[in-house]
Amino acid sequence: MSITYFSTQNPSGANQKPCDLGTVIMSGLATDGGLFLPERVPTFTAEKLLDIRSQSFSQIVLDVLDVYLDGVDANIQMIKSEITNRFTFEPKLIQYSDHRYLLDLNTGPTSAFKDYGANTLSALMNGFLSTENRQKTIIVATSGDTGSAVANAFKDFTDTPNINVVVMYPKGMVSDDQRRLMTTIGSRQKSNIYCIEVDGTFDDCQNLAKMALNDTTICSQLTSANSINWGRLLGQIPYYIWAKSRLPLQNTKTHNTKTQNTDPIFSVPSGNLGNITAGYLAHLMGNTTEKFILAHNINSPVESLVLDGVLDYRARATATHSSAMDVCDPSNLKRLIHYFSGQINTKGDFVIQPDISKIQSMFYAEGFSDDQTVRMMSEFYQKTNMMVCPYTAVGLLGVEAAVYGENAEHPEYRNRDIITLSTADPSKFPDICHQVYGEFPNPTNPILTARGEKEEIYELENNFLKLKEFMIKIGLVRI
Repeated sequence: MSITYFSTQNPSGANQKPCDLGTVIMSGLATDGGLFLPERVPTFTAEKLLDIRSQSFSQIVLDVLDVYLDGVDANIQMIKSEITNRFTFEPKLIQYSDHRYLLDLNTGPTSAFKDYGANTLSALMNGFLSTENRQKTIIVATSGDTGSAVANAFKDFTDTPNINVVVMYPKGMVSDDQRRLMTTIGSRQKSNIYCIEVDGTFDDCQNLAKMALNDTTICSQLTSANSINWGRLLGQIPYYIWAKSRLPLQNTKTHNTKTQNTDPIFSVPSGNLGNITAGYLAHLMGNTTEKFILAHNINSPVESLVLDGVLDYRARATATHSSAMDVCDPSNLKRLIHYFSGQINTKGDFVIQPDISKIQSMFYAEGFSDDQTVRMMSEFYQKTNMMVCPYTAVGLLGVEAAVYGENAEHPEYRNRDIITLSTADPSKFPDICHQVYGEFPNPTNPILTARGEKEEIYELENNFLKLKEFMIKIGLVRI
């Protein structure tokens, strides 16, 4: 029986027709402004999770999609073919110290973890749209890497199905290479990618996207590729399962067999909370995890939630070295809160207070400054001779604060496997890396290519009516 979906604004489903996966993927946001969640989370058996140890990454992606696509009306064979063709890349698990690992997710076509969710979403949309032969416009806000990943994943859909992409990013708040990776795609002949530089913050861009998705005159022609779209999370669940399956097995004392070591800890650099929500969903699917370290910069309200059970929002985001995490109002907080028996309205206030003690048992949260980020980048390089991006450094700071620091809250986990997600290639941040390392990181091939191409940028003030006029003028939506 296929899984149905509900809105975080209406978890009881009262007076609401259940949505199928196609509606969820092609709508992005629920009509009441909430985010979609499945009415049940399917699980893998222990035997299946053990079998996964010998599977390729693309097969794990297919296994995750299989349980959500069961009974769904879509071109399933096309989706599976797209996944197999797209995932010629996979993560890397790098051990840098006893029981400590980096999960390198920078191996895709735009050198960031967003490639996993964006390519999965692209395959899903292709499977749902291919039989309908109609146009759809994706509207997406980005604080760094989402824009380039989505633009790259959808750049070939100019004919059938016809999918256009509008990417909005905050002026002056993404790195030059992050910008080039998305704005150069739009300069190519017969491009379906439109990159808009908004005079505002990421939260402003995200609010513009949400207003468009809620505008009754155009919303049926739009969908989202931000992590508000459930399809993005389906593409991020697999690498948590893959990472745990690649940890060393240990001999048991009572049987002459090998078994998975105790459940690992994941440290996740966090902005809009899509990544850590995917990790928690993997946990609910059977990929059990001891704890998640939710590491963020100075902008997030999550630390106050975990520590005190209150949401302390900043009025405006402050630009930091970890620009993709400059998020004051993380959308996926609505999803996480739901799984702890709470509810947040569209304004970000509690309707139902979540179970804070259970949140605290599952998450450790702390924010870190730019000075701390720079220090960690330097110290990690001195110890391992590996350069990391500012986001990864924030994740490593979370490990230090939670487990290995002098005043760590959880020193009992020092013999537990801890995996820090490395979410972007350091060469995207040449200035801060040069400041820290005294040299520029070697750029990846996608970055080198983007540096040599022409950019196409549309400038826009932080005004929804201007955005709507722009989309109508170019023919991305019709009234």
